[in-house]
Amino acid sequence: MNFPVALPFCRLSLTAAVAIAVAGCATWSDRGEKNAPQVDVLTGAAAKGGGKSLLSRPDSSSAVSIEAEFFAAPIAVSGGGDSGVSVEELEASVWQWVDETAIGLATRRRYQSNGLRVGRVVQVDRFRKAIGRRAGEGVNVVGEFLREAAIASPLSQGNRTLPMRYGRRYEIPLHQPRPGEQVCMIREDRDLVGRTLSNAQLFLGLMVGQGAEAGEVELSVRPEIRYGDARQSFVSSDSAIRIDTRREVWRLETLDVTARLAAGDAIVISTTSPPVGLGRQMLTDDSPGRGREQLFVLLRVKNVPGPSDRL
Repeated sequence: MNFPVALPFCRLSLTAAVAIAVAGCATWSDRGEKNAPQVDVLTGAAAKGGGKSLLSRPDSSSAVSIEAEFFAAPIAVSGGGDSGVSVEELEASVWQWVDETAIGLATRRRYQSNGLRVGRVVQVDRFRKAIGRRAGEGVNVVGEFLREAAIASPLSQGNRTLPMRYGRRYEIPLHQPRPGEQVCMIREDRDLVGRTLSNAQLFLGLMVGQGAEAGEVELSVRPEIRYGDARQSFVSSDSAIRIDTRREVWRLETLDVTARLAAGDAIVISTTSPPVGLGRQMLTDDSPGRGREQLFVLLRVKNVPGPSDRL
């Protein structure tokens, strides 16, 4: 007798349940895209709608940004280039935009004794133009084709930007590992130190600290050589133990460079002319179609966070 009344009630309950379920799904989807920012806890990537992950890299506005640019240019030789200007004159036109006296005299002497030059770039735009003309002296069809195919030279090319935190160390490689064994000689003041290294690779270790004045940072650069086979080690911290795979490191403390720089300032590291010693071994290489090239490494400060950005 009660079935005709109960049946519509069951249908009404089932319809309401489906409607609630559908509405609940729609509300969850809207939250993810419009209201609450969602973050992927595995990758650290923020979902649509914004949000910042604690696992992601530091934001460019709240971190010091250092841009590393690599320029490969033919080594200066007698005879000049096709433009009628000697390569020696072109090299001089590059270094005229560099203030080498901004680096301490003792440091400059250590660099020169190892076949290296370092200085603070006076005008970055004019330096880039000069290095472009310097590099253009060795251009030919074969070299450009191989360069575009990314097989022209084992020296580092292009540029990269590093968001850096104060007091944390970062590394950039300057070339591919040198195959086989070779003897590396380093002059440390009056001493000459040599080691036989396998698969040697030159890195620059970078670290930034707060400058003495607002808007400045203190950039510290240390060359080091990685060599040998990779070895695993266990590194412990307060939260976990992780496996770290690294090669042996020869840290060249006597070649440490420190410079106080503001946004837009830069330093450059390259070889002497002619390249000798460590500079010849680590910052020069043969490039198909272009002959032997030397590497110019430009380190420029792109961004210095203000007090409000560090909050």
